[in-house]
Amino acid sequence: MKKKHNKIIIPVCGVMLGMSLLLTACGSNNTDPNSVASDTVSAHTDEDKHREGFSVRELSDDLFDRMKGGKTYKEDCIVPREDLRYLLVLHKDKEGNIHQGEMVVHKLIAEDVLEIFEKLYDADYPIERMVLPDNYMADDETMMRDNNSSSFNFRLISHTNKISKHGLGMAVDINTLYNPYHKIVKNSDGTTEEVIEPATGKDYLDRTKKFDYKIEKDDLCYKLFTEKGFEWGGEWTDRQDYQHFELPTDITDKYSEEYTKKYSPSITGVVEEIGNGTVLIKNNDGTYAVSLNTENNLDFKKDDEIVVYFDGNIAETSPMQILKVYFISLKDEN
Repeated sequence: MKKKHNKIIIPVCGVMLGMSLLLTACGSNNTDPNSVASDTVSAHTDEDKHREGFSVRELSDDLFDRMKGGKTYKEDCIVPREDLRYLLVLHKDKEGNIHQGEMVVHKLIAEDVLEIFEKLYDADYPIERMVLPDNYMADDETMMRDNNSSSFNFRLISHTNKISKHGLGMAVDINTLYNPYHKIVKNSDGTTEEVIEPATGKDYLDRTKKFDYKIEKDDLCYKLFTEKGFEWGGEWTDRQDYQHFELPTDITDKYSEEYTKKYSPSITGVVEEIGNGTVLIKNNDGTYAVSLNTENNLDFKKDDEIVVYFDGNIAETSPMQILKVYFISLKDEN
């Protein structure tokens, strides 16, 4: 069999010399979603402890500005910048071409994820694309249709006010187009609705078919992530998320609660009335109608003093309204 020579593709404004990047200045107006911005990639230094092409770094000012402008680090983000890490990795597509990939993850998983990508690279495991969601203005559907692999993107779990594991940087999606999310949702009127994300991934829901970039149980990607303690969404019973690897909830909930209590605005009040999806609380500043959902319901009762952690926005109505609630606790638990 004739040996295939890998083509190296580095999607940055620069050239390759050996395996060191000689970066040149390029404008920040680059709109190509598949490119790694040159102002967030620095040359390899002797201080880096990782192999050439792979590194874990703190967020530079340029990168942080890029994430805020690209919407992964939103105004209401309560995950501190210093707890996130920027990974640079090499990965190969199905043709064997080598690409410089990038990903932001929580520091808790940074070294493990880097090690996983090194092993996938060495084994020629195909990953088509890996750039920050900021290249797509943090739009999940657009990014997934482009088969982009990523991690951190501050957001809430759909239909809740709870920070998602991607919002913490503790979940990783791989080859998203070919490994879609699928769920049958039952509506209140008894009808059902099929949810497929991305919508263009419908053809890849039949996991008995053979196709490139498919993640399967017991393949190398599955084994490497699960060996590090990640759970695979392809094994869930109420839904399937074939692209998705995440840390267990008992770990992520501790960080979510810690960040919520430490970094989000809060208001304390006495419970006056508990209704359907809303609780009325009162303090010296007035009465507030606080929205509830299945993720932040708490076993409290009338006259309990509670602390409501929220996004900082209060609607000046009567009563005042707090709609985006992250977490609720009894005051004596804080």
